[in-house]
Amino acid sequence: MTITTHVLDIARGGPARGVRVKLERILGDGWELVGGGETDLDGRVHTLLSPDVALTPSTYRLTFDTHGYARKNLFECFFPEVQIVFDVPGDVATLSFGCRGSSRSSSSGALRASSRWRAPPLR
Repeated sequence: MTITTHVLDIARGGPARGVRVKLERILGDGWELVGGGETDLDGRVHTLLSPDVALTPSTYRLTFDTHGYARKNLFECFFPEVQIVFDVPGDVATLSFGCRGSSRSSSSGALRASSRWRAPPLR
């Protein structure tokens, strides 16, 4: 079971290289860190979940450090972080999330889920 992400910098028209991403799982009233990474040259983190952590049915949160990325690339950032909170049902093998952003906007969501689970229709 894996969780992956792909980050695009729409202002520059390409992958967002070097974005720190952390993956957390809900634990009681707080969150526990269960993985993370930094986007590669293609703007991807191929495995966010730490190898010693099982992907179990729960609520998870992805946090993209957009402020750190903006500072490294010498531009201002309106959103210091972008977060995606999502539930993992019991029969998912792979989840892939996309995040697109520029200095004043962002958009994110589930791109793909494999197994029998399917994203609910948009309303």
